[in-house]
Amino acid sequence: MKKNGTAVLRTYTSSAVRAVQAAQEHGMNLSGSFIFVGGEPLTPEHVAFMTSAGIEVIPRYVTTEAGLVGASCTNRKNPDEMHLYQDRLAVIQGPEKRNLLVTSILPTTPKLLLNADLGDEGLLTRRECGCTFGKLGMNMFVSNVRSRVKHTGEGMSVYVSDLENILGKLIKRFGGSPGDYQFRKILEVGGLERIAVVVSPAVGKINENLFIEEILNNLSGLNDRCRLAADMWRQISMFFLVRDYPTVTKGQKQPLFISDPFRPGL
Repeated sequence: MKKNGTAVLRTYTSSAVRAVQAAQEHGMNLSGSFIFVGGEPLTPEHVAFMTSAGIEVIPRYVTTEAGLVGASCTNRKNPDEMHLYQDRLAVIQGPEKRNLLVTSILPTTPKLLLNADLGDEGLLTRRECGCTFGKLGMNMFVSNVRSRVKHTGEGMSVYVSDLENILGKLIKRFGGSPGDYQFRKILEVGGLERIAVVVSPAVGKINENLFIEEILNNLSGLNDRCRLAADMWRQISMFFLVRDYPTVTKGQKQPLFISDPFRPGL
């Protein structure tokens, strides 16, 4: 950056935030730089933090099965609104709430897909746009992309069902039941996310360090992908223990994952 004055970075969303934080701690001026982000949801908090440092944030939507799905729009209405690559994919809204069904229309797509549900959900809209993609006829947009079946943090994804099985077995060992635990998503500075493992006070005494380490060790033992996720999450202390009663919705449902503005230490 000292030579050219700007920089271009392509990385996961959380890694981008951490890179900006590190640069600011070293007094670096990032104005005019670009960061291509993907691999995990891009939230308004992420965008606000990075743009406050003078960075242009460019979201990308890529999947293993379909390859490139969406590209950022310079005239986007939402932080993660992207043009769909309509020259290579057809995407429709499925019968379930906001789920996306993908069909490949090029032989070069990683996999042959026909109304395939990849586990993602999002909002599809159609409008005219004056940017380069819009002038090429790509008038379909996708935004608010999230996974329904995986938890993603620091670019690492694992199936929610795997986390549920691991925690459920641990809680059972301590004499607890399925209603005694929950994962609580906590937003921190820059939109970074950590996970509070909420365990009911009714469950016996738990050593936090040993408990969290056992979660990560069990996750590591599932497969190579989970091992990489566990290693990364261990480094950044993704999980921490909170002794509290799980949150129940107005409909008397107890979701496995909830979002909470609570921040540890405040």
